[in-house]
Amino acid sequence: MKKKSIVIITILILLVGAATCYFMYNNKGKKVVKNEQVDSIKGYDYKLYNNSTKLYKELYGELKKVLEDKELDKEKYAELVGEMFVADFYNLDNKVTNHDIGGVEFVHSTMLDNFKEKAQDTIYKYVKADVYSDRKQSLPVVKKIEDVQVEKTIFNMNNQSVDAYKVSISWSYEKDLGYQTKATLILVEEDNKISLVEIKEE
Repeated sequence: MKKKSIVIITILILLVGAATCYFMYNNKGKKVVKNEQVDSIKGYDYKLYNNSTKLYKELYGELKKVLEDKELDKEKYAELVGEMFVADFYNLDNKVTNHDIGGVEFVHSTMLDNFKEKAQDTIYKYVKADVYSDRKQSLPVVKKIEDVQVEKTIFNMNNQSVDAYKVSISWSYEKDLGYQTKATLILVEEDNKISLVEIKEE
């Protein structure tokens, strides 16, 4: 039995080694995709990365101005959070793997784990890895926010009614691949931030 176990373990080690060598040989010289932070907003957990889309960069610039203003316009803040969430979450083309979930910085901390899990089981499920920037898969690119409406509402959270913002939003893609184009987002205040707590698909 011991000899048999040793043989099996040796074979497994050899197979893993061979697979590693094959992977390294076939990807030799290829540049690994790196998402690097290029900016952040002081006092908030919002960051800008080098692979962000043109639309997202424009919205990020708007958000930075709003948050740096002496008098914070909360409705405009909620509107931009909704737009930036859509611009990042539904834009799959710049994601390196299906674990690279967009928009997570806008999700309420108590909802984050469930949000990531659901995203990986649905819209991100079939996103192929693009570690070496050689993916051939056609994935959606959010081109434009078509319309956004913000109104105050009440949201039931942990058996308590809290003030919230209802953001009705629609968007378009560079190429129509059949992905969602409308949603209603519910946002609430969390510490000094406005965070997403619910997505109603339309």
